[in-house]
Amino acid sequence: MFLSRLLLKVSLVVMAFTSFPFGHSLALETGSDEPLYTVSGIKVDKTASSAAIARERAMLDAEQKAYGTVLGRISLPTDSEGLNAPTTDELANMVDGISISGEKTSSVRYIGTLTVSFKSKTVKRFLETNGVPYINAISAPVLIIPTVNDNSISSFDTDHPSFIMWRNHKDDSLIIPIVLPESEGDLKDLVTNFFKGEANISALKEAYGVEKVYIAGISENTPAGNMTFYLSEEGSETVQPFKFTVSTDVGKAKAYKAAVDTIISKLENDFKQGNVVEFSSASSITAVVPIDSIADWLKVQKKLSGIAIIDHYELQAMRSDKVQIIIYFGRGINRLISEMAAAKLILEEGSGGIWVLYEKGSKKIISDASDKPTPEVSVYNLDAI
Repeated sequence: MFLSRLLLKVSLVVMAFTSFPFGHSLALETGSDEPLYTVSGIKVDKTASSAAIARERAMLDAEQKAYGTVLGRISLPTDSEGLNAPTTDELANMVDGISISGEKTSSVRYIGTLTVSFKSKTVKRFLETNGVPYINAISAPVLIIPTVNDNSISSFDTDHPSFIMWRNHKDDSLIIPIVLPESEGDLKDLVTNFFKGEANISALKEAYGVEKVYIAGISENTPAGNMTFYLSEEGSETVQPFKFTVSTDVGKAKAYKAAVDTIISKLENDFKQGNVVEFSSASSITAVVPIDSIADWLKVQKKLSGIAIIDHYELQAMRSDKVQIIIYFGRGINRLISEMAAAKLILEEGSGGIWVLYEKGSKKIISDASDKPTPEVSVYNLDAI
């Protein structure tokens, strides 16, 4: 009976808006986090009394290695260091699938290169049960502009070895999507003009589709055997530049790579510290979203999916001029309002304990937030089913 009622609810909304993406039934999980839960290139080599046993042990070894990688991606070491490893059964329940890109066997040995994918919800549930905070979504893209500092003058050169190193390693972080300046054309000119003071930070953000812009500088005018690197967030008056020194004794190429790895690690840790969610203290609010069309709702939905402190939201009701949802989040309401504002969404408290959510700059069409869809006024009312 429950299943038929749920299917009826879904059917009504699909008939109303056939292009509406439901995700997981009525509970819509935010965040494009699935890449975080897949680990590729895991090498295993096991020997046992038979090839079958060696293979079984290799699979378990791959699962354990992949779990450790995923845990490192989505949590801070200080939060997860005391966490007991999952049991074999718990781990097996987390694994969504294993694929093999290459393998060799003998009568007693198994060698392979594997990819392990996990069920994100199951992993999160395990961490929640054990009180370990985790990030619930990846960062919005950031623009990294590698520069070379010579006598206090910064220059932008796409042919410099440090820029090439960034180009080769920009996909190293699954948590922070990295965008690099274009090597030619109008976008490169825009960055050049930015350094000349002829273009502002807003123009860069809009042109590259990012929320933050960083200068990754290098100073080679340092004592022999060292290079100084720094990272600064442009347009921010509160974030202090991050500076560090790398030895060139191992060669400049390895020094550049070490610097890139350090900066990526810094950005990841900063994002985790600001966005890990403790769902043991999760809260929820009911919000009404005023819309003129389904396109308006899809815009809001897309922005909600990028807010890391939101665990998921449930669709309660929908009609032609408004949508009602329940938002589940893991931080205080003030933090939620702040994160919404960063995504250009306005969240305001209305009457009757109902909140109003709308895009910044759009016309707010609900004067009374308690005016939720009801059986009398709603064409597609889900609560009445």
